Amino acid sequence: MLLASAMVFFRDIQFLWGVLTTIWMYLTPIFYPITALPETIQSVVKMNPLYFYVTFLRSCIIDGLSPEPIMYVQCAAVALITLAIGAFTFKKSQDNFVLYL
Repeated sequence: MLLASAMVFFRDIQFLWGVLTTIWMYLTPIFYPITALPETIQSVVKMNPLYFYVTFLRSCIIDGLSPEPIMYVQCAAVALITLAIGAFTFKKSQDNFVLYL
């Protein structure tokens, strides 16, 4: 919803989105464990919203263990916060959509 509202007002986002998702993929520890990074960079990577989901899936697939209950809460919290921000932005800007389409 956040991307849809931004796309109405800023048409160039459709071209920048591919570049931004590629950069985001390389900044997310998908193909490498976070322990391979220095301590200072680990704290920055942990601010990435996808970090929790990737860690959750790595513990299931690679380690073969059920994630800790706190991981469920962290993933749900990130999803709900993202949904709330997107819904708030969409609801706030939906009246102006007609003017820009």
